[in-house]
Amino acid sequence: LRVAGLVDDPVNSYLETILETGVDEMTWDDIDKNEMLWPSVQEVTEYRRTVYRLIRGILENHPGLNGTPITPHLPLWSLFMGMEHQRIHVETSSVLIRELPVHLLCRPSYFPPHHPATAAQKPPPHPVNKMIPVAGGHAVLGKPNDFPS
Repeated sequence: LRVAGLVDDPVNSYLETILETGVDEMTWDDIDKNEMLWPSVQEVTEYRRTVYRLIRGILENHPGLNGTPITPHLPLWSLFMGMEHQRIHVETSSVLIRELPVHLLCRPSYFPPHHPATAAQKPPPHPVNKMIPVAGGHAVLGKPNDFPS
């Protein structure tokens, strides 16, 4: 967001430096070999809350979000790229969690209760999707760069 000009200053320079690097799964043991001071969970949580408020402010107040199409050449495109990046992290985490042995999983106490619909003994019936014939042909993935998002 800073490179795109939507934000002028870092929220927390130190956290942004260490969090932008991430953890390389091929060099996990290198973490113990450096002198880096890793933040506490509380510090990262507060940082994420601050960034959330910052992004929410952009979403609520930026004049470019008034219905004008957002294309890759506009600074606001970076906002949507960041959202997609976050979604990828959530997806990766869900895969890693599903690979854990069940006995290592528990519902965090601070999670809200399950929705009442999930308490049903038997899940509701789902429609059976029919397979339909589709003629073979040429498929094009993606969209033109000037297509509004």
